[in-house]
Amino acid sequence: KIVHQVESILHRMEQRYFDHQDTPPDNISYNCLINAYSKSDEDSADKVEAILEKMNSFAHDTNVFSSEAASRISPDETTYNSMMNYYASRKNDHISAQRAEDLLLQLSGLSQHNSGIQMDSTSFNIVLKAWSNSGGGIHGAKRAEELLRMMLKLRKEHANVQPTSLTFSTAINAYSKVAPEDSATAVRRAIELLDELEGLYIPDSENINTCYNAAANVIAKSGVPNSSELILDLMNRMKNMDAVPNGMMYTSCLEASVRSGDVDGIKRGKQMLEQMIDEPHFEPTSANFNILLNAILKSKSDRKLEEAEELVAQMQEIGGDARPDSASFNMIISALSRSNTPDAAEKAVDYMRSMLRLYKNDGYGKAKPDSFAFNCVINMLARSKHEWAYEVIQRTLSAMEAQERHGNASV
Repeated sequence: KIVHQVESILHRMEQRYFDHQDTPPDNISYNCLINAYSKSDEDSADKVEAILEKMNSFAHDTNVFSSEAASRISPDETTYNSMMNYYASRKNDHISAQRAEDLLLQLSGLSQHNSGIQMDSTSFNIVLKAWSNSGGGIHGAKRAEELLRMMLKLRKEHANVQPTSLTFSTAINAYSKVAPEDSATAVRRAIELLDELEGLYIPDSENINTCYNAAANVIAKSGVPNSSELILDLMNRMKNMDAVPNGMMYTSCLEASVRSGDVDGIKRGKQMLEQMIDEPHFEPTSANFNILLNAILKSKSDRKLEEAEELVAQMQEIGGDARPDSASFNMIISALSRSNTPDAAEKAVDYMRSMLRLYKNDGYGKAKPDSFAFNCVINMLARSKHEWAYEVIQRTLSAMEAQERHGNASV
């Protein structure tokens, strides 16, 4: 692993220092190691903390001979930001989030006594991410919002501490990770943060879309009544701010529309998908269609299989990135395998052929067939009373073996 390679290099540099052959590694070297720990799944908290102690110790020893050399090894704001980022990268761990915040407070204290080290927006944004990733539910989201409000208070006195669109989007997104009983509160807080944002000047206003997308994500995941209407309202607000709703916003609205799974929900989902198709600045993908396809197939409609087939046909007609992918084909083939329609097996075979044609002939990687699709078709044919079923089973098995020979690890 890269982290072990970096550890080895730092160890050799330290050994040269201990052998009086060289100066100690500088803070850039140690910052690189902390960043490597952040990208690793290993629990390296003790190692990260030991680096900070080691840097302070080296700086103290070196200062006896040269203050300039000591400054090169002393922890700087990048060191603290890197350490906080390590803890922010630990998922579902509120203790790590709290440690990241403790380091932020430590950095704040240092910045008040040492003009050479300063906390900045990045420092706060990292700790916001830590609480958003903490798995702390509504508590973690509120801690993130409290840090945002601390930034709003500090920004007049500290030029480096300016809330950005990333600050707001991270704080808002934290509310998408709450328990169901807190979802109504989460939606209210997300919208209120957006209200507050619209009344502020932020230095990167061109990225404000991310904040609306985060709020839409909170609403879509909440399951609150009229969630699709709330997201549509966000889209109108975006347009009033000269911002263009993007794929994430449309996807959130589509998810919210079909969440109920009833007739009205499916109808709203179809209307939203048509709006996405007609939108000149947006091209729907198979993932968007799959949201509606999944909702249709899970509905109680007597026509759900017909509606699903019509939707898949529409995907094929639009083409491009909207073409059915593996998930689309698996859903429709699986639905056919559970149906009692007399031509279900024949249709499933046709979808399997379309899937193979898109993948093999057209080079459409998203339609890569897997063992689930093959097994569904084979099981349907095994139950079929058609005379041609046995021959098609053999062809399907041959196609499956060919996929395996050509490196398709999904079969």
